[in-house]
Amino acid sequence: MKKLHLLAGALLLPFFVSAQAVSTIDQDGEGHEGLIEQNGASEALIEQIGSSSYAVISQIGADSYGEINQNGTGHEGNTYQEGDGHISFTKQFGVEQLANVDQTGYNQTAFQYQLGKGNDAFIRQRGHDNFVDQQQDGTYNNVHARQDGRTNNSSILQEQYGMYNGMTVNQWGSGYLAVQYQDGTDNAMVISQARGMDNQAEQSQWGNDNYAKAVQHYDYNESYQVQDGVALLSDVFQSGVGNYSWTEQYGEGNEAWVEQYGTDNEAYIYQYGTNDLAYIYQNGYGNKATVIQH
Repeated sequence: MKKLHLLAGALLLPFFVSAQAVSTIDQDGEGHEGLIEQNGASEALIEQIGSSSYAVISQIGADSYGEINQNGTGHEGNTYQEGDGHISFTKQFGVEQLANVDQTGYNQTAFQYQLGKGNDAFIRQRGHDNFVDQQQDGTYNNVHARQDGRTNNSSILQEQYGMYNGMTVNQWGSGYLAVQYQDGTDNAMVISQARGMDNQAEQSQWGNDNYAKAVQHYDYNESYQVQDGVALLSDVFQSGVGNYSWTEQYGEGNEAWVEQYGTDNEAYIYQYGTNDLAYIYQNGYGNKATVIQH
């Protein structure tokens, strides 16, 4: 076992002497590479067990914490923090996993957890007071999260269980909430929130070969999608203020499409059969539409 504990403040340039940066690298196994670079009073920890893993933590600023835990063979983890008050945890178990965290601004929080093989997870945060929590359990999964904006205060929660699944969330703005969960095989989910504030999108899927997507522009829109079955598709597009959409599908081969413009519109789709198709288009104020198919 190799252990390296550095009081990095002693290694900084003279005008950073007062800073108390702390670095810890703990390696058990063979062929690992670990690197910590710090400029400011932050703390970093790298733990590696197994063989041939690679980890880098780079910190510029104060009061940040970065941690990478690797247990297995051939992992790669990269964490970059610029600014103050960031927190990042990355844990990897399995084979050939990749996880990257990129935080710029202040008070960003990121958690990532991977168990299985061939998974990859990416987090990119710009602004302040954003939060991301990603988890994966399975084979060949991937999950990506991106947050951009000057005053974000946005949150992303994503989980995956199963095989060959993928999830992506992109947020540009402030006050967003995106939640995604899926369990099964060959499922995919996408949430895109931009050009506004305080939008909320939640998606859940069970089964195989399902796809869910939500796109939100402008302010105070809400979208909820639930799917359980095979080859289901749900697509929601909201561009306006205060629109609400709920889609619930069970069965096989169903498709649900919602398109909303304007203000305070409501759309509801419930499908419980096979190869059903539902489409709702709303443009105006205070409209309400419901589709129920068995």
